[in-house]
Amino acid sequence: MDGTVNDRRQFEERDTREETRSQISGMRHRAEQKAEDAATQARGRAEDQASRQKDRAAGQLHSISSALRETSASLHDQEQDAVAGIMENAATQVERLSGYLGSRTVSELVDEAQDFARREPALFLGGAFLLGLVGARFMKSSDRHHDRQRQEDAGYRRSYRAERMDWDQPAATT
Repeated sequence: MDGTVNDRRQFEERDTREETRSQISGMRHRAEQKAEDAATQARGRAEDQASRQKDRAAGQLHSISSALRETSASLHDQEQDAVAGIMENAATQVERLSGYLGSRTVSELVDEAQDFARREPALFLGGAFLLGLVGARFMKSSDRHHDRQRQEDAGYRRSYRAERMDWDQPAATT
């Protein structure tokens, strides 16, 4: 009888181990699936955000090309045809870039950038460096503008408070 009890106990322990392994495997599979779903959702949100930014950039470039064309027309009116021609050429190039961005998906742009980086690594790195410099300059300029605006706002508030304090003080009688 002891042998039968031991056999049954070993069989039950083996069943329990297999069931535990199966449960752990199922939990691992569900965790992997949830992680994959979260990654897919995050990728989708990032692609949507990048697409909106791309569309915004294309729109801004279109506005810039329109401003360049208006400047060119104004320069023509002032009989500065050489500079007007340069402005018109710049407007055309900016308009082409705007159309290019607007007609491509983000993944197409990334693929094209990767292909270009493989074909012309030095030119790609040089362009990325220059773009970084321009971006840093823009950010620095933007920070200065915001700092100046904050200082002007703070100065206005100090001036306003000082005026209020003058009004709140009773007039001195002599």
